[in-house]
Amino acid sequence: LAREINRNCQASSTLSISPMKFNILLKKYSSKGLGLNDILALAHSVVIRRVISKLREKSYSIVIDEFDSSKSKEKIKWITNKLREPNVRSFTKAESVPAVASASILARHKYLKWVAKNLSKEEVEELRKDPLSYANKVNYSPSLFKLAYFHSSLRH
Repeated sequence: LAREINRNCQASSTLSISPMKFNILLKKYSSKGLGLNDILALAHSVVIRRVISKLREKSYSIVIDEFDSSKSKEKIKWITNKLREPNVRSFTKAESVPAVASASILARHKYLKWVAKNLSKEEVEELRKDPLSYANKVNYSPSLFKLAYFHSSLRH
């Protein structure tokens, strides 16, 4: 499907954040009181800007699958301001919009290519069968796994 989407769409872009880079970003963001949704907002704005720059037709709407469940929708407002685009909409189940569903397929394809490049078929099978055992075996390698960093103010 990813090949078909790329062949038939006017513009597309994906952004890969390796587990190692993600861990670095999350640690950096966490130290500033920010988190995963802030990384998602930044990634969304980068990819959307790339797609907009490739569009021939300048009449478009921007639809994002809901990831900011806060009442204030701060992350979506941040994306809107960052892009200087007044027509950003975000809602749950936005995959009902073909462009959003296509973006999810392209992102999944990019992820699977990363897995194929960085893990052997045996490792993938081992990871599927027993993720915790595999994670222990590779000592939770930050090059292979997203690691969680928590604020010291959080209580366990």
